[in-house]
Amino acid sequence: MMMKHNGDRYLYMILEFCDGGTLSDRVKKVKGFSEKDAVEVLHQVNFALNFLHSGFESPIAHRDIKTDNIFVDDVNQTGHVLYMLGDLGFAKEGNKQMNLQIGTP
Repeated sequence: MMMKHNGDRYLYMILEFCDGGTLSDRVKKVKGFSEKDAVEVLHQVNFALNFLHSGFESPIAHRDIKTDNIFVDDVNQTGHVLYMLGDLGFAKEGNKQMNLQIGTP
């Protein structure tokens, strides 16, 4: 995430462009994933969640994590695939417990 801005009623987030499609697209394209690749995806998604939960005054809950919402930047400057958590349309800011089921079941 490059920037966050609180407006009067809405939270605005500016995210980087990822030209590699989604994790769902990538799994279909490469016909599966190795355990090593899966661990790397989980590591990067965990990093993103940690940032959302602790990188702001109030934590942000994503609430719709799925392979279609993990975006792929095919190869960054180090030669590694970069996975980014996106589509924060159902995200909620704050510490309140959330009981409503939303997103894709």
